[in-house]
Amino acid sequence: MVAHEGVRARILGTDLAAHVARVASFGPEEPKLLEGYRPNAPVITFQSEMKLHVGDHTFRLVHMPGHTAYQAAVIVEEEGVVFTSDNIFCKVHTWLQEADPNLWLEALESLRGLREDMFVPGHGPVCDKRYLDEQGAFIREWVDYVRRRGVERGMTKERCVAELTAMTDRYPMDVSLRQPVDPPGRIAPYQPVGPPGAGRSGNPWRCSMPLMRFSGQPARCLGIPGGGRRPPARGRGPSASAP
Repeated sequence: MVAHEGVRARILGTDLAAHVARVASFGPEEPKLLEGYRPNAPVITFQSEMKLHVGDHTFRLVHMPGHTAYQAAVIVEEEGVVFTSDNIFCKVHTWLQEADPNLWLEALESLRGLREDMFVPGHGPVCDKRYLDEQGAFIREWVDYVRRRGVERGMTKERCVAELTAMTDRYPMDVSLRQPVDPPGRIAPYQPVGPPGAGRSGNPWRCSMPLMRFSGQPARCLGIPGGGRRPPARGRGPSASAP
């Protein structure tokens, strides 16, 4: 496995019993699926960027924190394709649990600056650079919504989580433990972006607000171990080749 060095550190530093218990709480079928689970920490790591040469293809891995601290985009140069990780949720609900919105917006601009224009997102159908505006607008709107409706009114984090749910029906859920997307397993094909709010509404399952804290800047979020931490400054990572 190849990943950012922060992924390895986080896996090795996680309390496995607590992690399994947390995941098991997601639903009645989860505990059985986790029997005998052992984490698989990456054996090749990088800090900022790495290239892997595999056969006739070049895979360029670039650290792009945002949705999580240590995720990376994988660029397949010969194909003009970018696997964006979870910095793009195309036409499905965006999850912000442990996101840093500022870094996320920076990552979207980094994706915009690539010469490649075919994006395979972490969630939703394949899209292109036209969708970056819609993704960024949603993040900005959600941060502003929580600030204006919650923080500036003195609401506690717990009240924000419980009450600020107005934006959770903007898009369908592609991951739901309680009720499937309607129709099951189907997501509408990508269409050119429209104005914020153009997505499907009336989602059948309203989720709670992400856990956020504010410190004079846009939201920094809290999550499972390591959530909310700003990743280390980007350095120059190693380069590796595979036969």
